[in-house]
Amino acid sequence: MPLYEYKCYNCEKIFIVAMTLSERQRGATVQCPGCDSKDVRQLISPFIAKTASKTA
Repeated sequence: MPLYEYKCYNCEKIFIVAMTLSERQRGATVQCPGCDSKDVRQLISPFIAKTASKTA
């Protein structure tokens, strides 16, 4: 399940939300866990992809 990083513009808290791709496509509402504000924006965060490599 993908993790999405958000920032609350009410209390400045940065938090992570785990949601399925289908939840995200449906436009699931995200609220700040600190102040319950819906004034949140998704942050662009780095990711790591692990692959099976068969190099010698």
